[in-house]
Amino acid sequence: MALSITDGTRQTTLNILSEMVGIPVSYARIFARWVTRDNHPGGSFTATMSLYVEDNPPPDKIAPLHYEIGCTLPSTAIIAMAETDDRAILYRHVEYAIHFQAAQRVVAEDESMKVEQQQALDELADALGLESILTL
Repeated sequence: MALSITDGTRQTTLNILSEMVGIPVSYARIFARWVTRDNHPGGSFTATMSLYVEDNPPPDKIAPLHYEIGCTLPSTAIIAMAETDDRAILYRHVEYAIHFQAAQRVVAEDESMKVEQQQALDELADALGLESILTL
């Protein structure tokens, strides 16, 4: 399970991540994660992603670059995480957060893009099957 084309991640997500870190990312695996319910409406998480330029590296391969990301989670995500492998939920929220950060940069440069960017985020959330409290 990872952010990779093989696991269903959108190429645009990997492109955004590549642009943010400055290398062509083909695969990102959660290296460490921390989830809490304290002091948040539903909960929150942070995940350290090991980044690779190759797709599907061996499980024991050491990544030279890491990227940390996280966000507040709605209570629906915390409930879903109790019913399944929490990584499946976290990867979807990581993918959404990556797109959210990119949308924030677009809107910071051109405020008139806010509605269009939010619509794209809403469509992504629907496609990922998640509720997010991150809105522009």
